[in-house]
Amino acid sequence: MRVDLTEASGGLRASLGAGIFLACSLGSASAQTPASNPSTTDSPAIMTLPPVDVGGRAESPTGPGVGYVATTSRTATKTDTPILETPQSISTVTRAQMDAQNARSVNEALRYTSGVAAEQRGGTSRYDQLTIRGFNSSTAGPDQYLDGLKLLNGTYYATQQIDPFLLERIEVLKGPASVLYGQGNPGGILALSSKLPVDERIRDVQIEGGSLGYIRGTVDFGGRLNEDGTLLYRFAGTAFSSGAQDRHTTMERIAIAPAITWQPTGDTTLTITGRYQHDPQAGSYEPVPAIGSVLFNPLGMLNMDFYAGDTAYERYNRTQAAIGYMLEHRFNDNWKFRSAGRYTNVGSLYNAVYGTSLDPDFRTLNRATAASEEHFDTVTLDNSVLGKFNTGPLAHELLIGIGWQNLRDDFDYASGAAPTLDIFAPVYGQAIPHPVPFFGSGVTSQDLGIYVQDQVSIGGFRLMVGGRYDWASIDTRNHFSPADSFDQSDRAFTFRAGLLYLFDNGIAPYFTYAQSFQPLNQLSATGSPFKPTRGELFEVGVKYQPTGFNSFMSVALYNLTQDNVLTSDPDHFGFSVQAGQIRSRGIELEAHASLTDQINLVAAYTYQDVTYTKDLSGRTGKRPTEIPNQFASVWGEWTAPEGSFAGLGGGLGVRFVGTTNGDLTVPLITQPYTLVDAQIHYDLGRAIPSLEGARLQVTAQNLLDERYVATCYSYEFGCTFGVGRSVIARLAYQW
Repeated sequence: MRVDLTEASGGLRASLGAGIFLACSLGSASAQTPASNPSTTDSPAIMTLPPVDVGGRAESPTGPGVGYVATTSRTATKTDTPILETPQSISTVTRAQMDAQNARSVNEALRYTSGVAAEQRGGTSRYDQLTIRGFNSSTAGPDQYLDGLKLLNGTYYATQQIDPFLLERIEVLKGPASVLYGQGNPGGILALSSKLPVDERIRDVQIEGGSLGYIRGTVDFGGRLNEDGTLLYRFAGTAFSSGAQDRHTTMERIAIAPAITWQPTGDTTLTITGRYQHDPQAGSYEPVPAIGSVLFNPLGMLNMDFYAGDTAYERYNRTQAAIGYMLEHRFNDNWKFRSAGRYTNVGSLYNAVYGTSLDPDFRTLNRATAASEEHFDTVTLDNSVLGKFNTGPLAHELLIGIGWQNLRDDFDYASGAAPTLDIFAPVYGQAIPHPVPFFGSGVTSQDLGIYVQDQVSIGGFRLMVGGRYDWASIDTRNHFSPADSFDQSDRAFTFRAGLLYLFDNGIAPYFTYAQSFQPLNQLSATGSPFKPTRGELFEVGVKYQPTGFNSFMSVALYNLTQDNVLTSDPDHFGFSVQAGQIRSRGIELEAHASLTDQINLVAAYTYQDVTYTKDLSGRTGKRPTEIPNQFASVWGEWTAPEGSFAGLGGGLGVRFVGTTNGDLTVPLITQPYTLVDAQIHYDLGRAIPSLEGARLQVTAQNLLDERYVATCYSYEFGCTFGVGRSVIARLAYQW
């Protein structure tokens, strides 16, 4: 599917035009200030700068924050503000932590993060399905951003997903983020940062293999393309093949991410990025019956490798391709212009057989089919001007920006009947008729937003205040019933304010208020589009960064509500009304420490009380399904610095997840579980000098092979087993 840029040009011109106007007008004015530096343009010398970053990567791999501790972030403010001085909760997973734990998905990378309930739908490789503070956006999970630009998803099963090997780090901004990023759910966002060019030589090759026939190869190259460093490059690539836990399906992927940076002067940096990822197979996505997984089955309990689908019909094929740019131009020491954009094309083909109910004989599983073919294109743009100035004793950092995003999605969906399956004597390869599509739409959505933020400093006080106004529209064209096509337009203003005080000893208490909005693509019984949901956050917390060693600790208490939530219409069966409300409140504690080059620690604890506070369908006072009430984790890694065991080390982690509701109409509660992860590594160059740069690592996830159910959708639809034991050996070589 191709984007019609003629029709989309209104928002495109508005975004680019406003950004260029802001840049030129403020730039020309600021050029007259004493802070300008004309010598930059007069000198022929080239000053090599770090690559521009609009996402969350404010530190190079060898800069501050190396190890497990990040010190700055652009995610919360779109400025290079220290995390300690940002009055909102942020969690960061660095490249070093991902490597140590051998995270093979974004889900796995966030296992040890507070506020994030990861792998709530098992270990599927298709989607990053997790919740932040009890909220997500859709089947695809929470709102995700790559290098500051949103990863928009399709209506059904076509989604964007990034292999974690292509990432430098992952950040979680908790709470509403609409003031800078536009429409989204109130739980928070995931900010992913790509591996971008840096002015250092990178040569990294890895191969790994292990459980279920898993094998992966990766390469990461980067450095200068010319002698003076005005051209830099980065190429990261990975490919893997593996069996799945169900022992019947397979998973395959190839992904590459090339990038090139041009730095013609010390004031201008342009980075061009590309991304291609193909998943020809992605395992299974079918639930298992609640009876036999969570609830007792008199005929026996199911194993974690039970498969409810059929390999003769199962299919998931997805292709993602994207090209983008990031431009930064500094007018002088105080003012700069930033612009970023990306075009993405995604297509997917989905076929599945899934269980719908278990017969009274406790063994016959009734099944159905689902099929969807979907393609979508997206264009995302963000332009901003950032300036620093003083008004008396107040130091300001002003951000003015405009963002625009467009999505064009086209899909058809089908479902039908499938043969039953004996869960204790399954017969696969049955004849399964492909259903005829009966539902499908062409959906075009746009969002244009203008935002302003001011960060004010005086003494130890840090005040952050910002607002944004969005114009959002969704046009839905029904393929099978044109009369049911509809358009909707929404406008929304969102606001955020935060106050923090930084003490000399590294303690920083703070308070934040923030809002969010999210349009709904659905009609009421009267044929009227629904209003957007609205989120509201009140948060207090304390951050602590000791001056004596490299560590960061935080505690946050929050109260988060979402209004205009859909609930059953009591007067019209099958329709909804906006009379619901969800409240999430809780406490989060997290600590990261790289005490030495050999000792790294991560610890987190979350208690969250997520409840339907208003509802017309009997859910009032109940916790939504798939949301744990609490979870905790701790991970430690150590490497012997010297002696006979120099270069030898290991890591050990423990994860605990509490109960979840599996159904809101009948008793179905998953049991809490505790999992153990372990790792051992050795620097081969310590023993054999000719192998300098080679490192061997073995990682075990769910070391004790604990049988557990991650979550349940409902009593009828079933549940999802968690991830069993996985042992992976990796050999890496850097030179």
